[in-house]
Amino acid sequence: MYSRYAGLAVLILGLMSLSFVAGAGLQSRFGVIDGGPAEYRVAQFPGDILADEGALSALQAKEAASLTPVETFWQVLNKVRERYYEPIEDENELAYGAAKGLMAALGDPYSRFLDPTDLEAFDRVTQGSLEGIGAVLAPGDIEQIESRTVVILRPFPGGPAAQAGILPGDWIIGVGDSTETMENVIGLTVDEVANRIRGPRGTQVYLRIVRDLGSDSFDVAVTRDRVEVPVVETAHFGNVAYLKLDSFSERSAEKMAEALTELEQEEEAALIIDLRGNSGGLLDAVRDIVSMFVPTGPVVYVQERQGSPKQLPVRSELYRGYEFPIVVLVDGASASASEILAGALRDNGRATLIGATTFGKGLVQTVIPLADNRTAMSITTARYLTPAKTDINKEGITPDYGVILSQEKAIDLARGELAHADDDQLQAALTFLREGEIPAELLASAEEMKKSSRLGPADSAGVAPDELPGATP
Repeated sequence: MYSRYAGLAVLILGLMSLSFVAGAGLQSRFGVIDGGPAEYRVAQFPGDILADEGALSALQAKEAASLTPVETFWQVLNKVRERYYEPIEDENELAYGAAKGLMAALGDPYSRFLDPTDLEAFDRVTQGSLEGIGAVLAPGDIEQIESRTVVILRPFPGGPAAQAGILPGDWIIGVGDSTETMENVIGLTVDEVANRIRGPRGTQVYLRIVRDLGSDSFDVAVTRDRVEVPVVETAHFGNVAYLKLDSFSERSAEKMAEALTELEQEEEAALIIDLRGNSGGLLDAVRDIVSMFVPTGPVVYVQERQGSPKQLPVRSELYRGYEFPIVVLVDGASASASEILAGALRDNGRATLIGATTFGKGLVQTVIPLADNRTAMSITTARYLTPAKTDINKEGITPDYGVILSQEKAIDLARGELAHADDDQLQAALTFLREGEIPAELLASAEEMKKSSRLGPADSAGVAPDELPGATP
């Protein structure tokens, strides 16, 4: 029963929410000034507006019996069909817009309705490939800005966005096919911005970027391309193995197991797992990877709306019996599943964390396919706690040793061009594994760690502009 009617429920409630907003606005903003017996002409809006006498009376009569939400929905839908000045050619757009409005009304940037275009893009990412600029977008830091914005969580190393100079923490405030057609995207959701950025490979999209609130915005042209989402990259530093895990997709656990099998033949003495820039992914994938290193115990605790936290245990049959020391590299773009992996390995005594404080996304989303098989909803259903029952949402995980990169080195890392010898975080990990300590000159102060923990423009006291500012030449 649920699967058959879930889509209808979202449609009804979503359109219902729009009707309440419209009704409240009409009652509070419009005053009757003149008009005939059947209709009233009202003002306080660009151009005169006609309102049904009966509708105004019903809105203003406090003792009037209220309609049920379902009745209100049908009334709004029928009035739109009857009275809108042009025929409604595609009611799907109304339904999808209402469903998106419902999810947005939750005030949770991670809960959203996925229309067919959004769902197709979501499927491609979880399968490990996509077409676009090669970057992960995230909701802006709503605690430090007044307008909803979208931030670059990370560009894929070597991808179009990284090659164009896009950095983690850049705010996107405009998107267009050229600087002349730039459209303001302040206030739009991540999906809405992403849909404007996507396009055929070989074509260009222009992004208007805010990097420092004390400076002007600037435009960046990015050539779209087919992007394979990175999974696992390997390297060797003497007897220390290095695995860079860039995503938690359907292929991640399998690729991780293959890489570990290759490393076993080298008889490595230690391992570095690089989660920098890894924005997360599938919970099943991170559970399988944790299970390769931890024989028993929880991967994570899941706290739903009611009841006590529930343990998600490791899959003991995947344990590989490793005893060598492990260092995990993290930074401000290590989010969600990356934080689960880092927290699980540290809390179970299997790894030392080095780098910068992680992003701080301790919420679990469940993707629920709807009855039409073309849409879905991604809704936050729980928060997760590390095995030590630490809530890291909005706080992130503070590494055992704080080491940060300069902005220049962070740019090179995002582009995939940072030499290993210049990578301070990697060098700190190698030194720790070989000598048991990190040189003092590499360790960051508490103030430096605090400054580096925030994704977004440098001036944290600023406010995102409500209008689209001009770009620098």
